Amino acid sequence: MLCLIIRDGWGVNGEHENNAVWLAKPEHYNHLINTCSRSLLEPGGEAVGLPEGQMGNSEVGHMNIGSGRVIYQDLVRISKDLRENKFSALPVFQNFMKTAKEGNRRIHLLGLLSDGGVHSHQEHLFGILKILAKEGFSEVFIHAFMDGRDTLPTSGIQFIREAEKQAKSIGCGKIATISGRFYAMDRDNRWERIEKATECLFYGRGESSQSAESLMESSYSKGINDEFILPSVILPSGTIQPNDSVLFYNFRPDRARQLSSILQKPELNLNFITMSPYGKEITAPCLYPKDNLNQVLSEVLSQHGLRQLKIAETEKYAHVTYFFNGGREEVFPLEERILVPSPKVETYDLQPEMSAPEVTKHLIKNILDKKFDFIAVNFANPDMVGHTGNMEAAIKAVLAVDQAVKQVVNALHSVGGTALITADHGNLDEMYDINTKETLTNHSLNPVDLIFAPAPNHPKAHLKLKARGKLADIAPTILHLLDIPIPDVMDGEILIENP
Repeated sequence: MLCLIIRDGWGVNGEHENNAVWLAKPEHYNHLINTCSRSLLEPGGEAVGLPEGQMGNSEVGHMNIGSGRVIYQDLVRISKDLRENKFSALPVFQNFMKTAKEGNRRIHLLGLLSDGGVHSHQEHLFGILKILAKEGFSEVFIHAFMDGRDTLPTSGIQFIREAEKQAKSIGCGKIATISGRFYAMDRDNRWERIEKATECLFYGRGESSQSAESLMESSYSKGINDEFILPSVILPSGTIQPNDSVLFYNFRPDRARQLSSILQKPELNLNFITMSPYGKEITAPCLYPKDNLNQVLSEVLSQHGLRQLKIAETEKYAHVTYFFNGGREEVFPLEERILVPSPKVETYDLQPEMSAPEVTKHLIKNILDKKFDFIAVNFANPDMVGHTGNMEAAIKAVLAVDQAVKQVVNALHSVGGTALITADHGNLDEMYDINTKETLTNHSLNPVDLIFAPAPNHPKAHLKLKARGKLADIAPTILHLLDIPIPDVMDGEILIENP
């Protein structure tokens, strides 16, 4: 039995005062890195198919881990197409503009307004505005969702200023509404949050302000950061009306699904398209269909008759299933899944342990039952608590996950199994800027662990890992440890010394 333990958001950053991992002094983790073979993996930039210097994220990380190859991301593809004037020729976009022109429909552009590059990028919005201006569209409205998680918590006002500057220069686009991603991009079935966003988008209900900039300033003065900006109307005439045209320009699907499920309702009769596929339940045309990723780790394990389990709490369930399986919703033969509900708290610093104890309980039962050959588990705490910027809570999250991993590793060793412990990217390893002391709620660019922790009596316990690697190397390494041939499409390397 082999268990891949993904501690989401746990990076490696040394003995620094902004590193919650170091401050927490996690006893079991320190034991592992002192007694087990360990590799450091690059979780961002070109190593995962992102632009150089771009921090990784959970979607990208899990796709690279699960597919065993570097996946060139939508951020790169879209930016390239806009730069090379290929975006406007995309058939779905051509039809979108044709329908808008024929019906004299107003156009609405919805999405996260930041340069975070995780769910969207502001340059994509500006590129689309340039195309629409060239095509003669005059009624174009921007519905800006503010970030503050993948960017600094109060950087949103700069993105608002830049968007208004670009729109004025291009001669197309006005900011109609603003909402924090907490409301408009919920992914945890907190429909009351989505309802607040839609009340604003469709009916102009909610907060209001004479200008986008004054709204941001007012929110900051009340201690409300970008992520939590209340859905607010800037331009009452710019709300979404039946028969309008709508483009959701986020390229990452998980936080776009809930709002999209409302936008696609037939009674609205919207000319609605999305940047990428948002899942099988979202039937709107998309600009960038996913390439089929064949021979991903889970598929190969299934083909070789191995039983596998995926387990996570709500916040990261899609990552350890949909993204890990190469963007597929369907379950492979011999694959089972367990979803543990995330706690219903406003923010996870209020409950740093999240649902780790429940995940651990389910996991240990299945390990001791010896039903599965491979298990992938995601512990969400380091990332979700790290995003709050609360150092005290982050330390508690580290300790909660460290205790959970200890229990899991002990259970695995009791049945002669092996643990591979890693992460998809860093987060709470860098809680604030070491120079300015400004709180950081975004991911880090630090490397992540891959720790090889087999049972002492395991026949491969003597193996050693290479010092460095990338996330795409994990799947080939797992297949090698399980004595399964590695498909040619996996371009990751085996991280075992002298395999």
